[in-house]
Amino acid sequence: MKLKKFVCALLCGLLFFTGCVAPKKDYEEVEITFEQLQEKIENKETFVVEIYREHCPFCEKVTNFVEETKQEHPNVVLYRIDCTEWKLQNNEDGTALISETDVGKDFLKQFPGFFYTPTFYAFKNGEALVSAIGFNDFTCDVSLWDVDSVVDFDTADLEYYWNFIEDYQK
Repeated sequence: MKLKKFVCALLCGLLFFTGCVAPKKDYEEVEITFEQLQEKIENKETFVVEIYREHCPFCEKVTNFVEETKQEHPNVVLYRIDCTEWKLQNNEDGTALISETDVGKDFLKQFPGFFYTPTFYAFKNGEALVSAIGFNDFTCDVSLWDVDSVVDFDTADLEYYWNFIEDYQK
């Protein structure tokens, strides 16, 4: 009789605990606009956004890597903004970017250190904490840098892509 009660209690406990575990969601990418990014910042959200452009070889490499490995990273949401239409180009001395479009100008005013794609910005409670720039397809690392200056790849810390993305999901 004691064995029967023990087995019953064990099964009930397992059902209780497994029923309370939140189901894992698949990795998700969400395309947003600069205006939607502004809303997320104003709402003090915590998230990661990727700024990419068409025909960027490093953007394509990170996209391929994500496609191959995303199933191993449930509950991750990555927001993405395509900056191709912002018509970004080097300024006269090549030290910063300029834009011919209003949205590009607004973006560069808010993120003066933006210079390369892909760039990932990690936000916590609406504040941009750090950026991760580029993608090394041999090591799968990104270069960590502050959000207000152009990255120095020689002195930047490196972090595995998925570690960076997952660390700022909370």
